[in-house]
Amino acid sequence: MAYRKEVFVEQLPLVDCFARHLVHYRAVKSRLGDYRPGSWFWNDTCNAHLLQATIYWCMVFGSHGTNQTHLRNLAIDEVDELQKSFRAHLLAALRIDEATWKSYWEDMRAFRDKYAAHRELGFDRPVPRFDLALEAAFCYEEWVREVITPDVVDGRPLRHLISEWEEAVAADVVAALNTLNAEQRLPSARPRPADPAANVRRTAERATSAEREKTVDGQSDQVTQQILGKIGSRVTFLYPAAEGNAEGTLRDRYVLPVSSRGNVPYWDVIDLIDFPNEPVRDWIRVGYYRKPGDRLVWGSQTTITEPVATWKRLLVGAAREKRWFRELVEEVVRELAEGAPDQGAATGDG
Repeated sequence: MAYRKEVFVEQLPLVDCFARHLVHYRAVKSRLGDYRPGSWFWNDTCNAHLLQATIYWCMVFGSHGTNQTHLRNLAIDEVDELQKSFRAHLLAALRIDEATWKSYWEDMRAFRDKYAAHRELGFDRPVPRFDLALEAAFCYEEWVREVITPDVVDGRPLRHLISEWEEAVAADVVAALNTLNAEQRLPSARPRPADPAANVRRTAERATSAEREKTVDGQSDQVTQQILGKIGSRVTFLYPAAEGNAEGTLRDRYVLPVSSRGNVPYWDVIDLIDFPNEPVRDWIRVGYYRKPGDRLVWGSQTTITEPVATWKRLLVGAAREKRWFRELVEEVVRELAEGAPDQGAATGDG
């Protein structure tokens, strides 16, 4: 069929760029948990690849509007027929219906419009899964080879190239991280703990004999160390209805033994959680443990967990508006400046 070659020569490379950035994102993201590099470069690089992949994908498959590289603009005429042809090929290959594709397409477009390319205040929708986006790229490349006949596309199909890219990029990422891991590095401003278990050991080693003997309503510091021992473990958030789930890693934790209610002792905690699938990975959670009898129980199944920036907005807003909260913040800052003791709390080193 007749097609616009000036659109095609831009469109096909954009689809390839999307796939490469997605490969790069996945290669880095899947290894950060094992290597835990101290520099924010790796997290920022990882997120940048995902955001760029989103933008490239939407240049071809997103809203057509003024987007000159959109799929529809490949046709010289019979634009609707061309788009219907691609949609039929896509739905058949993915084995999904029109409603499923439309819902997914809207999620991708919203992520691009409200987070990746622009930024909507308070945007908190989950990051779309990119498996369907990648399959759409495969389908496009297979379909467009037929559309441009008798012209041809040099080289093998994207579907066959992707595994080679994944292998090559994975080797490069592992080599770089291994080199980084072997070097002596100065700590970053906000270092990531290389070994969460070691943080717990170092905390215990630094404790004085008097601290080891401390008790809270008859409970030994062994419970505090048990709570700190959760650092490095997986955490799962199950949201109601269609809000989706989230999985992350407990990167660090602060523990404060507090007074008992009746015969049940409590420990308050502040957690730093890494959500690798979120655009902003560092989230803070406030919660508590209680120990009725011999069972140590997590008591904050519905506690607040927010990105670090959201916590800052919350605390600054409350301090500006509420005098009683501002007085608390001022007292905290004053005690920090004076080097006041931590009242027996324990933390990891992160």
